[in-house]
Amino acid sequence: MTDWSQLKDAFGSAEGVPALLDRFEAAPSSVWPELMDRLCPQLDSAFTASFAALPRLARIASAQEPEQRSWALIGGDRAPLRGCGVR
Repeated sequence: MTDWSQLKDAFGSAEGVPALLDRFEAAPSSVWPELMDRLCPQLDSAFTASFAALPRLARIASAQEPEQRSWALIGGDRAPLRGCGVR
């Protein structure tokens, strides 16, 4: 079990990330911008919470029909997640 209180996102403590992931699973397109702002803002930085969220994002994607998987992996019609550096 991940101790999100020990992880960081773009705003500091990542304690709110699990609830955000829950919301994302229910309605990906409406939550994606907020999720990206916390985990990989401007596509040029990543945080400990960014990496901790990857298994959950992969599970969310694998539960979707193939044409819907891009929301969990690249944000739909947004550019792929490239260039994220660790912070």
